[in-house]
Amino acid sequence: MTCDFNIGVPATPQEFEQYYELRWRILRAPWDQPRGSEKDEYEKTAVHVCIKSDTGMVVGLGRLHTVSAGIAQIRYMAIDENYRNQGMGKRIYLYLEYKAKQSGIKTIIVDARENAVGFYQSMGFRITGIGHTLFNQIKHKVMEKELL
Repeated sequence: MTCDFNIGVPATPQEFEQYYELRWRILRAPWDQPRGSEKDEYEKTAVHVCIKSDTGMVVGLGRLHTVSAGIAQIRYMAIDENYRNQGMGKRIYLYLEYKAKQSGIKTIIVDARENAVGFYQSMGFRITGIGHTLFNQIKHKVMEKELL
């Protein structure tokens, strides 16, 4: 499936609704997690980004929030199954990195699901430790990238 895609911040209540629906559907529903578990305490202060298809549907997303002075974390990266392997993850990551640099962030960290470690390595991250196991099933690696 190929389309023209627009990347940016969710701007309307409907876009945010689609954004959170996709986040829940990809990152929480497969493990029987309740609606609402796709949000946390950083939503109001985080940088949100989404990719919309040419029909206006949110098909990819990610989020960046500041952890401490000079350090930010990427969380909730997700791409709709029908739109994977088209470079959207890279576009989302590069947008978030750009926003991090604009904010003076020097280091980005991520708790990467094991199936996403290769992606983050291709973006310049290195593994710095063993992460948590989400829902007693999904193993993570702690990764970081120094921004130049």
